[in-house]
Amino acid sequence: MTQDTGPVDAPPSALAGVRVVEYTEMAAASFCARLLGDAGADVVKVEPPEGDRYRRRGPFPDGHADPDWSGMFLYLNANKRGAVLDLQEPSQREYFDSLVSESDILVVGGLSAEIERQGLRRSALEHLNTGLIVTAITPFGLSGPNSGFAGDDLTAVASGGLSFSTPGVPDGVAAHAWLFGEDQARYLIAAGDVDAVLSAAEAAGVTAAEIGTSGGDAVT
Repeated sequence: MTQDTGPVDAPPSALAGVRVVEYTEMAAASFCARLLGDAGADVVKVEPPEGDRYRRRGPFPDGHADPDWSGMFLYLNANKRGAVLDLQEPSQREYFDSLVSESDILVVGGLSAEIERQGLRRSALEHLNTGLIVTAITPFGLSGPNSGFAGDDLTAVASGGLSFSTPGVPDGVAAHAWLFGEDQARYLIAAGDVDAVLSAAEAAGVTAAEIGTSGGDAVT
């Protein structure tokens, strides 16, 4: 005979209590933030006034474009709250900075020059939050000889050797591999790095970090 002992409390999520701000229109960075949300973090996605670009990508129900029902956007942004801010407006940038000041992690993605221009490097934000972890996903990193270069999935598969198996047609256009492997690698590496930094921080009592993960965005 079994005895009903009532509901059993679920164990706390791995990242319960961790606060994350996301500001990016890169699929890999958005999914990195989603993985943190899946693990229990409180994620706030900040979109520009025109909305995230993936709101305009399908698939859509019945094929009718609707920014609130983009399958791609919903997939990338599950388990998040949202805010719309124009970082060029001083008052809205001030609100963004207040979010960052109260958060543990900032996830950004895009060209390194754009991240620098918008003041989203850790060095530009540490006065707001000395313990902030900044995770930046860019085509070729935040520093180094290629950091200013743009990149996409074709660049990544060509430089990484994958295009050797998909050479395309002689004298024709280059063939895309149609794989999301490098994109998946970046968001998994970035999310794993964040978890590692959080674990090290808890052990050592030090939290500040800037994590850079590079590679072209496979969804363009």
